[in-house]
Parts: sequence; structure tokens; C-alpha cells
Amino acid sequence: MHAAELLPWPRFVLRSVTCPAGVSALALQALGMNGVPVRGVGGEYAALPEAVFLDDHTSLLAFGQSGLDGSICIDSDSLEIVHVPELDRSGVNLVNSNLAAFSACVKIVISRFPYYSYETAEENGDEVASFLRGKLLEIDDFVGVHNGLWGTFLDDVAMGNYAIEEFDRMVVE
Repeated sequence: MHAAELLPWPRFVLRSVTCPAGVSALALQALGMNGVPVRGVGGEYAALPEAVFLDDHTSLLAFGQSGLDGSICIDSDSLEIVHVPELDRSGVNLVNSNLAAFSACVKIVISRFPYYSYETAEENGDEVASFLRGKLLEIDDFVGVHNGLWGTFLDDVAMGNYAIEEFDRMVVE
């Protein structure tokens, strides 16, 4: 990976999010109480500049981006955090039971970073992913759902996709 392509060094920061008209009082309270994490580790999650309702899912308020076109949303009815994949806007995958659990999960994966180097990824990847899975499941059982954001993230950790060399210590978001 070239220096210009390095990912920002992760750190846990919460920020407020601007919401459009029509957001339920409960969702507005959940988003406004502590805010949302600015980003996770790598490209799995980054906060949007402002929250937007998804056109094809009127109860889903996107507050984050996942990958190039995926969305991380709060369901304004249930307050669950869900992932709407980039390729299949009809699919909705559970992420966390609520915003506090999502923030706690983002915080734990950042607090344990860096995970390994290119040199140690193969021998340590599975161990790191297993450790993180246990910590995330202590926070929220939703972490273990099929096709969930956290399962994909942990699979990537196990495969060695989060080596320290992929991140720039000088760029912090």
C-alpha cells in the first residue's frame, strides 16, 4: 500500500450528528445523548457529515457509511443499529441492539488496536479476532448475528487485513 493510500490511525471520538426533519423523538434522543463515533478501524464505518433517511427504507436513518456505498443506520422505530449493504439495498443486517452498544463496540476495537504487523498477521489474526469477538459479545449479543457488520470485520481481522502498516500514525481522524 502506498503512503497516500494509508488509512487514518484510529482513535475513539464521539461527535454530534445533525438530523433531518421527521426523526422520531426517541431516535433523536439516542443520537443526541452522546453522539456517534467518528470512525471505526479501517473502512468498515465512518460517520456521515449529517444523518439522512434512506429512500428505500423510510424508518432507517443513516448516520454512517460502511465501505464505499453501504450505510450504518438507526432504525427510528426499534432504535436498533443496522447495516444496509452497498450492493443490495433491500437487505438489512443487524449490527447492535442500540447506539450505546454500537459505540461501545467501536470503542473496544479501537482500544485494542494495533492488532498485528504484516509479519505476525498470519500467526496472530485468528487469536486477535477471537479475543475481539469475545469482548464484543460481552457488550451485545447482536454482534454474533449472521451477515452482521461485526462478523465481517472480525473475519477481516482474522485474515490479516488490519496490519499496523496499513495505517498512518500521523493522520488521525
